[in-house]
Amino acid sequence: MNRHKMTGSWRDHVGKVVGVLVVASLAVVVVAGCTSPNEAEDSIGTQVVGTVADTTTLVSEPMATEPPATVTAATEQTTALYPDGLRNKRYCELVIVKKPSTDFIAEVWNTTGFSDCPQADWDAIDAATTAAAEGGLVVLKNGPRYWTLDTVTTAIRDTAARKTFGSLEMFLGTTLQFGTSFPAQSAYVIRSVPRVTVFHYRSGSSVFEITDAAGHVYVMQSYALIKDATLTIDNLASIGPKLALPEGWSYASRTLTADLDVPAVDGVATVIQDDLQNTYQLETN
Repeated sequence: MNRHKMTGSWRDHVGKVVGVLVVASLAVVVVAGCTSPNEAEDSIGTQVVGTVADTTTLVSEPMATEPPATVTAATEQTTALYPDGLRNKRYCELVIVKKPSTDFIAEVWNTTGFSDCPQADWDAIDAATTAAAEGGLVVLKNGPRYWTLDTVTTAIRDTAARKTFGSLEMFLGTTLQFGTSFPAQSAYVIRSVPRVTVFHYRSGSSVFEITDAAGHVYVMQSYALIKDATLTIDNLASIGPKLALPEGWSYASRTLTADLDVPAVDGVATVIQDDLQNTYQLETN
């Protein structure tokens, strides 16, 4: 494996990692859409520890000896907070980049299930102050973002850490481990993210899809206000002209006439981002 020294400031390189971290935001997330505690308990758990060095593929290890996921207060809180699903629900993430040894790691903290990340509370979080308090090199504020799916079925570990940043309570979604260099942020690059999830889109909902030159279809899972603060779920259908799509790729929206389920396959989700940092997952059917 080719490992090389970083040129320029480490902050320049850290800033490029946002695209990788955004697509990993649901590696571990609270349950939404489970119809019973048993459904949540039957979900398969994985130890989500990504490895990114000279590639962008993340690797997970099965937790063969750990007990099954259980319904926790966080799960019940999520159901209470979003009784009619996650569609167009707002969330934010803090990405804390650390360098405990020769390699970099990144902790991804997520507000889903605790609040809708009020703007005043989000603005009140100072990245530099938070980085110093957490022993990090830098903190990246990833958000606000909004879900475009209806519900998610996934496992939740009752051991997931929780922490309050300013006024915002968050859970530790995943910890990514990097090599000595950071992958560059690029739109329309296919990335593999370890997670055990099924994204549910209901009949009658609008979906926003990118089709690549080979005919593979990716459905939007969340949109971001990071690069374009004017985005809303009502104008997503018209963002095609804003996107610098690769040759042979296309963007379109449609209204579902039947439910659409988009699972991770064998514990891995295949995802891309567009120019606006909206995130999409590969449809498998």
